[in-house]
Amino acid sequence: MNPSANTAPGENSDITMPKHAHLRNVLSGLILDGTWTNGQKLPSEKQLTTKYGVSRTTVIRALRDMERDGIVSRRQGSGTYVRNDRSGQTAVGFLGPGLIPNDIFLSVQRHIFRQSSRFHWKLLFGEALLPGESDAAGHAPVDAAKMLVESGAQGVILIPHQLHGQAEQYNKTMLNVFQRAKIPVVLLDRDIAAAPDRSPLDLVSLDNRRAGYELGRHLLDRGRCQFAFVGEPHMYTSTYWRLAGLRQALALEALSLPENQVFGSSEIHYQSIVQQIEAGKVDAVVCKSDQNAALMMREILSAGLRIPDQVSLAGFDDQPVARLLTVPLTTVAQPVQGLAIRVLSTLRDRIIFPALPPTTVRLQGELVIRAST
Repeated sequence: MNPSANTAPGENSDITMPKHAHLRNVLSGLILDGTWTNGQKLPSEKQLTTKYGVSRTTVIRALRDMERDGIVSRRQGSGTYVRNDRSGQTAVGFLGPGLIPNDIFLSVQRHIFRQSSRFHWKLLFGEALLPGESDAAGHAPVDAAKMLVESGAQGVILIPHQLHGQAEQYNKTMLNVFQRAKIPVVLLDRDIAAAPDRSPLDLVSLDNRRAGYELGRHLLDRGRCQFAFVGEPHMYTSTYWRLAGLRQALALEALSLPENQVFGSSEIHYQSIVQQIEAGKVDAVVCKSDQNAALMMREILSAGLRIPDQVSLAGFDDQPVARLLTVPLTTVAQPVQGLAIRVLSTLRDRIIFPALPPTTVRLQGELVIRAST
């Protein structure tokens, strides 16, 4: 029995995750680890409500999500049944850090689930959390990797952790698990090698350099010339290339973005940028993601500054929060469906032709211009 089978959504979990999403992960974990097997009937909605201390609405939403993703089937008048193990289909794994609400890769994950049926694949899901953490089913990260191996995964889609400290080492640990089992891995969004180096693994991502360049050109066309960047380029290769693209756009206008204008994503850094805006030293702020841009916007508006009159603000990804902010955010949208299809097709090619040279697939994003610039 799974050690967290009796853990109610909200206990020992990310408090920002909706209850139905957490419950979905708990129930999916019970299927992944074999507690509930192919064709088995799940407990009734009433039983799940009582066991996990949630409302019936929460249970219904969790089961609907699982049905949409092909994990269970709901039969009217009979109940909900496991569909995770579909005979004759190739099992592939999806493994990544715990995703929070509004994370763009929740949308990518959903598209991967939907598109996997076109490849006649069944998708096994795991959360690659750091040591000391556990996923929704109570498994440590290496356990999640080993579980995919033991479940017969013939390939894995992996979203790596940041390239820093124990997280960077854990990327290598997980990768070793798959390499020992001779299971091919395709990376999604970011590399496990620090940029500008490349690992010998397939990688599918947004064309981050082009995205940074296009965002920079847009801001330059708006008459901006004093830039600050929010993000840690050494932690994520996606951030590194977004900054590189921005710098390329500035260089064409004989402008630069020096290292002292590249800030971390913490409150003290946001406040430092606000001080520079007030001093007339910054008129454009580009953030590594929309989530960071939302926090930056809060600091700017709290200081009584006006967006975009005094400073333009932009991000990346086009997360749902981008259009809902006080000042709707200019951003570069991730090609969500395209990423899902290309990462699946790249993994398929790697499974069929394991000796192919490593490939890098970069998809073009879409510049979405809103009121913040």
